[in-house]
Amino acid sequence: MKKIEIKHDYWFGAFVLTVFLLILIYSFFFELSTVELLVAMINERNILKPFSIVILSIHGGLLYMTTLKLYIGLNYYNSTERCYIEDNNFIYERICYFWGIYTHVFEQKTIPVLKIENIELIPYKEPFLPNTYRIPVWYFFAFTPYQRILIEYGKGEQFKIWNFRKMSNFWREEKKKDKELIQKYYMDIKTMIDEKKKELENG
Repeated sequence: MKKIEIKHDYWFGAFVLTVFLLILIYSFFFELSTVELLVAMINERNILKPFSIVILSIHGGLLYMTTLKLYIGLNYYNSTERCYIEDNNFIYERICYFWGIYTHVFEQKTIPVLKIENIELIPYKEPFLPNTYRIPVWYFFAFTPYQRILIEYGKGEQFKIWNFRKMSNFWREEKKKDKELIQKYYMDIKTMIDEKKKELENG
């Protein structure tokens, strides 16, 4: 059984994920006590209490954003995307391997090959990014998923696969090597589906 897969295990992505994880641990276990102390001081001195709500909201937002970025990073940038055909079905999987200790399937989709109506390559789109690499701004734009292959099936249903840009902040133009590589992946997947459809239709 032929399997087509792409591994997203970029060392820089892993480094940034580690930074996000450390921020999350710090925010949850250490900064929380500081925030609680600050809120208690505000309330004790009878300063406008809405300030305490603002502080708690900012802290909660930081925790949420860090957790979200950590999840997206693991999901799209430190995972393996795989597709293959089994029992006349096209199967797509996105899996994360945690150092050989634990495997988590982020997404798995099964579509009958004959239901696939179209597969197309999504053109490269320049990401929206601020003209700065200052960490507070960059933090909100890191790990932006960008999947490059669109599969349409059934009654107008569709889904996207093959997250190909390593880090959207690395560049604004598509590199020649990456363009050639995604074209190869696209043709391999399309050929695999077309050949199986032809085989089934010819019975």
